[in-house]
Amino acid sequence: MLKLTLKSIVEDKDGKEKIEETVYTQLFISSKKLRNAMKFMKRMEASNQAEIDGEGEVMDELEIMDETIGVIVDAFDNKFTFDEFLDGVPVNELRDVMDKTLAGILNGGSNPEQKKSQKTAQMKKKAGAN
Repeated sequence: MLKLTLKSIVEDKDGKEKIEETVYTQLFISSKKLRNAMKFMKRMEASNQAEIDGEGEVMDELEIMDETIGVIVDAFDNKFTFDEFLDGVPVNELRDVMDKTLAGILNGGSNPEQKKSQKTAQMKKKAGAN
């Protein structure tokens, strides 16, 4: 399962601003979505090599960001838009959220941190049963 939390600023009943979080989950990453993510990664690798070699198409950071977000929005079946993603991720978390979510897509729907925490929970459960 893949999870993504987007934030927004809303007013409470007293008129004070607060941050509201919306959690999106994707239980299933299709092979087609994985393939799209892999094609994007292949383009990024080719771009990196082109930059090193000094020839070929080089993607700029904005293009990489836009395509990464597009892959993420697609993987979540358009439950949120491109703009909602950008509006919902704080700037200081953007790179990390994009990297972890893209890694989760490439891992078939599991964020590496989620796998780690699941294994830790299983180990604690086993240790408590002994």
